[in-house]
Amino acid sequence: MRTKTVYIEHSYLCKEENWPQIRMFFSENPHFKLVASDWSLIEIAQATDIEQAKRRVNFIQELNPLWLIIKTEIQKYEVKRFIYRYLFEYIYLYSVFRNTYFDAAILSLPPANYRTMTPLQVVESFMKDEPLFRPIKEQREKYIPTFQKLRGIGKKQIREKDDIIVSSWVKDVLPITNPYGFVLNEQDKAKTLDYCIKNKDKFFQECGYFNFENTLLDVRLSDTRRTPKESDSMDLEHICCSLPYCDYVVIGDRHLLHISNEANKVTNMGKLVACISHITN
Repeated sequence: MRTKTVYIEHSYLCKEENWPQIRMFFSENPHFKLVASDWSLIEIAQATDIEQAKRRVNFIQELNPLWLIIKTEIQKYEVKRFIYRYLFEYIYLYSVFRNTYFDAAILSLPPANYRTMTPLQVVESFMKDEPLFRPIKEQREKYIPTFQKLRGIGKKQIREKDDIIVSSWVKDVLPITNPYGFVLNEQDKAKTLDYCIKNKDKFFQECGYFNFENTLLDVRLSDTRRTPKESDSMDLEHICCSLPYCDYVVIGDRHLLHISNEANKVTNMGKLVACISHITN
């Protein structure tokens, strides 16, 4: 039987009253595998209770999860696969999952030596060293004014600038080399970027992360009654990275589950559930 993957969003995973049910699920269903990510650890590290953080990390490790690579690596993979397929007629195979934390090299924010640490050591380092959190904090602080600006522009006008949006997303994650190892010069990169822009419908069909983020933006802009929160930025990281690649995503946050379901009606990716017991074989 094929192994099926389950990503559990932080608001559900962090509640210790859910742990017996989660343990039982994976014990009774060995063909299912938990998926963890860097954002899980970062959210754990924002707690002030070190003992609570240790329990949460230990619980994740107890379940021997697969590790999802970081967002930028997922973006690079999707763009490279798209470019190689349609410009070079080359099939690029790659997995977004790693068997161990170390292999995933999941934390891109700290110095490289942090990548040799265990998940618990990384969480403890984040909790003790405030400067490590500065990029995360800045990202969260920028979220509300950025989103309010987009809401002020309006969905229709934003969609009239789709080319600019695709360019801004793709330009920094273009492949460095072609499939045969030759470095792409600036002219080559401009050509690949132009291809993505001119074929954006096909690009979104092929690139799961970008497709879901793009669709979710429409849903969020349409939800004019909700006041955005700083924590939304991290919630979006969880769902945009996991849903395109995992069979199931368990979401404890009602709003995140609602908007994700609305977006997934369009993208038709993995299955979203509010409780791990709702997963079917």
